[in-house]
Amino acid sequence: MSKLFVVMMVFLFSSCGLVQKVAVNTTSDMLFDATKEIETEGNWEIFKDGVPGNLKMMEGMVYLQPKNKKLLVGLAKGYTGYAFAVTETLYIPDQFKDRESNLRYQLLANYTKAVDFGFKFMELNGVSFEDLKQNINVDQGIIKLLDKNFDDSTLDLEGVLYTAQSLGSLIFLQKDQMKMVSLLPIVKAMFDWVAMKRPDINYGTCDLFFAAYEAGRPKMLGGDPVKGKNLFKAMINKYPNNWLARIAYLRFYIIPMADEEEFKKEMDYLKNMREKYLAHIPWREKGEPAMPEFQDKGLLLFQTIAIKQYEMLKSIEKDLM
Repeated sequence: MSKLFVVMMVFLFSSCGLVQKVAVNTTSDMLFDATKEIETEGNWEIFKDGVPGNLKMMEGMVYLQPKNKKLLVGLAKGYTGYAFAVTETLYIPDQFKDRESNLRYQLLANYTKAVDFGFKFMELNGVSFEDLKQNINVDQGIIKLLDKNFDDSTLDLEGVLYTAQSLGSLIFLQKDQMKMVSLLPIVKAMFDWVAMKRPDINYGTCDLFFAAYEAGRPKMLGGDPVKGKNLFKAMINKYPNNWLARIAYLRFYIIPMADEEEFKKEMDYLKNMREKYLAHIPWREKGEPAMPEFQDKGLLLFQTIAIKQYEMLKSIEKDLM
């Protein structure tokens, strides 16, 4: 075999690797930026059917380039969003009727994927899950650790945020396991850190967590349901068109507390919003303004999820109160 042939083969394979790396990097940049478009999706069925293919494509790209941070954050965000928007939405009737459901296992699987990709991203920044556990009882330990290794870029904030959200959801789904519940301070500290950097991220995602965090735990376990109720009310006032705040208020406070008056009030409000939402869907002539509730396109996916979750609650309304 000639030296020239060997040199040519080395060049060929190294070039292929370089081209592959450039292609993955370019595509990951586009996919990360394109997630903003997904947040404007107003059709729940399209979101449900369209997102899984994109997630598997991104997983294939991570297989080729496992240290691509944008892909890892995109997957943490994507699996968290899909779990919450689709699987958890469909699971609501089984959850409140305390029925055995395959949806629960799928929900655990989706949130687990999100957690795995999220912690792979965090490890690339120098923070492992073990690091977080070691700082769980250190005053401001986790916040200082995150401050040292992450900045206030959207990539870092979303990486920490969706890792925290997916881990928190796994804890909520397994709150009968003390091993999982003991990890809740990690989730709280991660949300605290994100809220310090960008308190209004994703139209109140941190506010929603803090309200559910207080409302979802009895006083004997450190919770404060009354404080949780007030936090939900404050979020509803702050983000009136993010109807997920009202859905969370129903799911995490009103229904567990069996507050019939508040239940009727919130369900009636969401019924009216559903009618507006359905009226908003058909095509309108160019220049015809959207209704005030739908002028911020960044909220449209949240509103779509809220309406679908309202429909799930409505389907079992007689069993809830």
